[in-house]
Amino acid sequence: MQNPPDPTLERQQQRFPKLDAAQIHRISLIAQRRTVTRGQVLIEVGAANASFFVVLAGGIEIVRLHDDTEERIVLHHPGEFT
Repeated sequence: MQNPPDPTLERQQQRFPKLDAAQIHRISLIAQRRTVTRGQVLIEVGAANASFFVVLAGGIEIVRLHDDTEERIVLHHPGEFT
């Protein structure tokens, strides 16, 4: 007997879909590849014309500053995007 679908996981997949190899390839034709380091800030709150990031390896953590502490909103994995 199969387990029932996990509604939390399904909602997560709807909010943060994964790109397939063909979609990533199409984006790569017009995108600029960039290597980033752990802890590097990619986008500041309120930034105009924020960039679009596709994770190829590692992850991108989206955080919010709350009472001088970083609160994780989401962690994007390979194939996901901001």
